[in-house]
Amino acid sequence: MSTFTTFVGLTLLTACAQNTGAPDASLDGSGDAVIDAAYDTRVAVDVTDATRDEASVDACACGAMRACVEGRCAPAWLGVASTGAPVQRSRFAMVFTGREVLVWGGRNNDAPLGDGARYDVAARRWQPMRGDGAPAPRADMAFAWTGAELVVWGGGGVDGPRADGGRYDPATDRWRPLASVGAPAARADTRRTLKIHIELDSHRA
Repeated sequence: MSTFTTFVGLTLLTACAQNTGAPDASLDGSGDAVIDAAYDTRVAVDVTDATRDEASVDACACGAMRACVEGRCAPAWLGVASTGAPVQRSRFAMVFTGREVLVWGGRNNDAPLGDGARYDVAARRWQPMRGDGAPAPRADMAFAWTGAELVVWGGGGVDGPRADGGRYDPATDRWRPLASVGAPAARADTRRTLKIHIELDSHRA
């Protein structure tokens, strides 16, 4: 048993899992995790749904593409689907809603991006996030998951630091702008001031 850790700016994604099938770390020159369009072994999500019954190590309930082996669902790791995945990028916003991983914005080479996608972990399926009303393209933005919405603010846009943002509701697939009154001055690289810890799964020994 080990802990797999990857950084997205100062975003920490951890999952307790067996090593078998785990991806190798993939980093760009700045130390950010990169979503690769090929999705070979670069990005994977541990969605192990094992339950362990101490009275019977053979008892567990596993989802699709897994089997119960010695009281745990195997394999522990499943690759992330590539169909419908967002283009390769770094310095993006990423949160886990409890059902989906939301990826938005970021940078592809020298160009900031203003699109995103949502990944259903159980169904292993990508679908695009609605673009209408989304903030202008940017990377290195501050972001957070409120429990109901993805909130992004600031970051580096096409013409420099931004002083605006938006909030995305995955339940309605809609964006709403953040209020500008009282907002901080424009700034980029705000990822260094915000840390999001996403724990996809926890296991009992």
